[in-house]
Amino acid sequence: MDGLSETSVLKDKYNVTKRIYRDDFSSIYIVQEVRSKKTYTLKEMFHNVNDSISQTVIRELTRVAEKGVKLDKNPDSPRIVDFFLYKGKSYIVLDYKDEKSIERLMLYPTLGKTLRDRYVTVRGIASGGFGTVYLVRDISLPGKYWAIKEMQNECDQEIIEKSFKIESEMLAKLDHKCIPRIIDSFGEGNRLYLVMDYIKGESLSKLIKKLPEGEYFSEEQIVDWALQICEILYYLHNRTNPIVFRDLKPDNIMINEEGHLKLIDFGIARVFQGTNTATTRYALLTEGYAPQEQFFGKAEPRSDIYALGATMIYLITKINPQKLGPDFPNPATMNPHISNRLANIVLKALEPKLTDRYETIQEMEKDLMDLQKLKETRELEVKHMAKGESYESAGEYLKASFEYMKALELNSNNEKALLGIGRTYENLGLKDKAREHYLKILKSELGSDVKEIIQRKLDALSMEEQVTFVKKTGDDDERTVPLTVVTPPKEIIDTEKTIPNLPQKIGDSEKTFSDMPQKIVDSEKTLPLIFRENQSSQDKTKKTLIASVSRPPEVSGESKKVTKIPVLFMSVIVLIMIPVIAGIFYFIDSARINRLYTTTLSSVMEKRNLSKASENMENLMQQRKNLSPEQLSLLETNWLEWGNLLMKGTRPDLKSVRKILITVKEINVSKKKDLVEAYVDLLNKHIEQKEISLKEVSEILLEVEQLDTKGFDRDLAKIHRIAGKEYGKAKNFEEAKKHLDLSLKLVPENIESLFLMASYYMEKKDYDKTIDLGKKVNNIRGYILLAEAYLAKKDLENAIKFLDKALKSSPGVEEKSKIISYYISVGQNYLVNKKFDKAIDTFTRIMDTDKKNTPANERLAEAYLGKGEEFFEKSLYSDASKYFLKVKSIITKGKIFEKAEVYLAKIEEKTITGSNTGKDYYYGGGYDGGGYDGGGGNTGGGNKDGGGVIDLGTM
Repeated sequence: MDGLSETSVLKDKYNVTKRIYRDDFSSIYIVQEVRSKKTYTLKEMFHNVNDSISQTVIRELTRVAEKGVKLDKNPDSPRIVDFFLYKGKSYIVLDYKDEKSIERLMLYPTLGKTLRDRYVTVRGIASGGFGTVYLVRDISLPGKYWAIKEMQNECDQEIIEKSFKIESEMLAKLDHKCIPRIIDSFGEGNRLYLVMDYIKGESLSKLIKKLPEGEYFSEEQIVDWALQICEILYYLHNRTNPIVFRDLKPDNIMINEEGHLKLIDFGIARVFQGTNTATTRYALLTEGYAPQEQFFGKAEPRSDIYALGATMIYLITKINPQKLGPDFPNPATMNPHISNRLANIVLKALEPKLTDRYETIQEMEKDLMDLQKLKETRELEVKHMAKGESYESAGEYLKASFEYMKALELNSNNEKALLGIGRTYENLGLKDKAREHYLKILKSELGSDVKEIIQRKLDALSMEEQVTFVKKTGDDDERTVPLTVVTPPKEIIDTEKTIPNLPQKIGDSEKTFSDMPQKIVDSEKTLPLIFRENQSSQDKTKKTLIASVSRPPEVSGESKKVTKIPVLFMSVIVLIMIPVIAGIFYFIDSARINRLYTTTLSSVMEKRNLSKASENMENLMQQRKNLSPEQLSLLETNWLEWGNLLMKGTRPDLKSVRKILITVKEINVSKKKDLVEAYVDLLNKHIEQKEISLKEVSEILLEVEQLDTKGFDRDLAKIHRIAGKEYGKAKNFEEAKKHLDLSLKLVPENIESLFLMASYYMEKKDYDKTIDLGKKVNNIRGYILLAEAYLAKKDLENAIKFLDKALKSSPGVEEKSKIISYYISVGQNYLVNKKFDKAIDTFTRIMDTDKKNTPANERLAEAYLGKGEEFFEKSLYSDASKYFLKVKSIITKGKIFEKAEVYLAKIEEKTITGSNTGKDYYYGGGYDGGGYDGGGGNTGGGNKDGGGVIDLGTM
């Protein structure tokens, strides 16, 4: 191809002024627009694309030009401003600023080319020493874009292709949310290609550059990113065949539009290590990020740990680690927002000696998680303290004590929380509990200042007001009993005031007893009503009444006379005393219930002894009618908190959690939604276990069904779906169906549930129901399942239809293998039924996908043989010989090969010279020299090619 001359004018719009570059694929020119006289860069492409896709290619590249898309993400990159076809060639026009515009364009030699008649290279993404990355449009999938990495091979072609195949297949098997999928790999010319997910976002290196001067990423953000990278490296390092990334750096870490981290640019460097040249050319050594052992070709998992440390120090300091190392300074001295603990983790990862670094990525991850947990714990501690102080100032001492206890659980040395708990006990009237708490503090290792405050509080609690309760004995001895005196409740004082209505005299009897009622009235003087503090009460205004009525003093014998008390008077006394005594018993019973409530609440609040707390709760629930809704709600809240706390552990005690949730379910006052949420969390914890207890999950689901689950349909559908899947694995298909039915009832259009239910019917050989459900799935797995069902029904046309759909849906390695196996089964069915044309079509599809598939290759040869035999039997020897030759072109040994040779020999042996007798004729002589190419043959009527006419009609 001569290309354009320097005087050429394209479409009456662009004058060619200079040719800059040319290769077998394209040429680059400087052009001037006729009207504006503006200078542009023009790229001319010589390739032709398949007519069936040419319009799609044209539309895509025209759209890119109309949008003025930049060549790549570089800020100075030229824009693509025009695309057109002219005299059978295609052209892309770009801005021209200076020579750098040309240099930038030449970094992307494949721009505008269509690869494999499928991938249109729309624009560049990045280019470096190891390869070039393009954004491509997938013509086979509407609206789908991929990133494609192009690597130029300058080494031994055969070795490179073999290594590339091994490496790309290995990468295609990676399945991690933070790693882009590899969906295709191939070679064209001396270039190799990997097709992968396109990640739209920005690299960490770009995010760092965007930070204003003096601003840094927060420690929380850096730790979060580092933990995500640790998770990826753990996945790579702990595979059966461990993978060392070897080029971890901010440029290769993307943050997508959703804020999720992705590790990109998986190097294929190992592919290029077949020769010394290749190793040198493609060694992955980014200075500052590669440790010293990597420079000697000894990369191992700890090399990635070093690179992670280097990445983190860059994120912390905004200084390239190449300028800081190898003796790295403490990064906390360069960034005031970073803790020494994080700095120490980074410095340990950056140790020059392998043995001084973290041994595994798990060790580094643990230190980072401990740091993250410590920060979260401190934030939570501050939150609980603030709530506790707020409750205390509002007089809600019980709630305040709970918040202080939660803060204390997070930090046992929190002095403010310790003092706050003591204060709330005092304000609740729980003097003994406060004293016990203060004594514990004195035994701890807290500072002397705190202990001095505590001692003063203990002294104050000991100074209780005392009264003397005097009991006279026969020998006039006195015994004193110390009692705490408090003001009785108003209702008891009111009861006292009704007592003066008693008769002032007892009949007309002796004056000796005439003062008795008055003494009862003046009970505060002679018969004190004493209210001993209830040690377990949650409300300091509630006291236990102890009424003490002493016997009147003995009178002397002279004055003592037996007198009959009138019946009427006694009746009045009884009538009055009944409600008084009932009130006393009521207060005693109320105090007992309150004591039990407070004990139960304390045991739940302490969150230590589940057995004891459950026993207390069981006793308390027998008195449920005597508890207020507020009391029940408080219990419910704290039980739920306990259950949620148990679920947060690394090895949660799920049986205990379930026991707690059953308790909350029995209370069932105000936390109904929270209870369902806790049940959902419990179920999720169960299904995360390595060995799922399906029985336990089913029982818990039955408990949940008794609750109002509105708003949790998707969560429960997911759990039913997983239970159904696990039951299916265990071959318990009835249980599997039950759970899948419930899942679909909750979320009717869930793709995964529909697929599993379709799989269930496939297992039961109900192919019609499989097909009915499979059509609703509408993804690659659904297509494969539909193909399997149609294949089982011997509906081969529909089987092929869905296999074709599956093949166009970018299957993974395992899916592709399954698709090919079903194609082979379809083709085998056609072979058995002697439908050789369809068999050939089917096996050809496989060979287009996997050229080295031996089983498909052999069956294709068998189909060619069968088709040749059909023609042979009809004496159509020319057509027959074509198919026998096709057999020989794809296999070189075996029975089918031998049969084809026999048939070809027969055709040659039976050749005769003659005129057209209505049979099929073949022109030419034998196979070599005067044979198929029309050379001299037998005598007889010749043709224009010089060969005789050979009659193959009689054999």
